[in-house]
Parts: sequence; C-alpha cells; structure tokens
Amino acid sequence: MFLIIRDPSSQMDLPLPGLIFVFLAAFFYSIYAFSLGTDLLREVDDTAIVGYILIIPTIANLIRCLVSGQPLLPADGIQLGFVLILAVFCTFLGQLLYCKAVKSIGSANAAIINTLEPVIAYGAGMVFLGELLPWNAWNGGGLILASVILLNASKSVRG
Repeated sequence: MFLIIRDPSSQMDLPLPGLIFVFLAAFFYSIYAFSLGTDLLREVDDTAIVGYILIIPTIANLIRCLVSGQPLLPADGIQLGFVLILAVFCTFLGQLLYCKAVKSIGSANAAIINTLEPVIAYGAGMVFLGELLPWNAWNGGGLILASVILLNASKSVRG
C-alpha cells in the first residue's frame, strides 16, 4: 500500500488513523471473503447475502450524511440516474457476482482474482477518460499483476 500511494515529490503525510482504517478494512474484507466460502453461507441465497452486506454501508452513509449535513438524496433526476447506475451495476451486481464467484471457485481464488480490480480501474481510466498515471501507480499495478501471476503459477505447480 505504501508503494502505491506514497509520492516522494509531494509533502503528503500518511495519517496514522487512515492507515489503521485501511488495515482494518483489509482484515474485515478477508473475514468476509473467507466466510462466503463456508458451508453455512453456501446454502444461503446470494441476493440475500448481498442485501445483508449492503445494510452496513447504507447505515454508515446515512449517519455520515446526517453528521456532515450533506444531502442524503440526489438533487435532481440526472443525479438520481447516476446514483441508480452506481447502486445497481457497481455495487449490487459487483457484490452479487463476487458471492457467486466465491461459491463457484472458492474464496482464495476469488480473492486472488479480485486483486485485479484496481488494475482494471486504472486501465479503464486510461482508455475511457484519458487519465495519465504516475509512476507509483504503474509500480503498484505491476506488483498486483506479478502477485496474481505468482499465486496462480504456484497453484498450478502444486497440482
């Protein structure tokens, strides 16, 4: 994480609460990923699992909007359309497909494949939005690709 976000040319400091939050998020994500592969959750419908999972960020966003004074609902129809697209395709459908992947190929394999998400997002930003990436993003993407290749190569060697 440090190699991806640290830019020596800037005076940006990495705040300790932010780092702690990132590591806690990674810890809870690993619990989430591996618990999806348990026998108990294999029997539960994927749509129900996603519904329960999305309750937590919904409540957190509600509290954030109430505390910060930011609007809870979109201001107009165009914003509502974008919110619905993000909610359905990026959030709900992404979580649903991830749940199905874990049940289909196992949590370890799904987690390995899921690490490609930032690389794909960077690539889409370059292709569709013309974004230019700094060197640390290229290094981070290279590390992610190398780790996925090494993990899959070690699995094929083992059997």
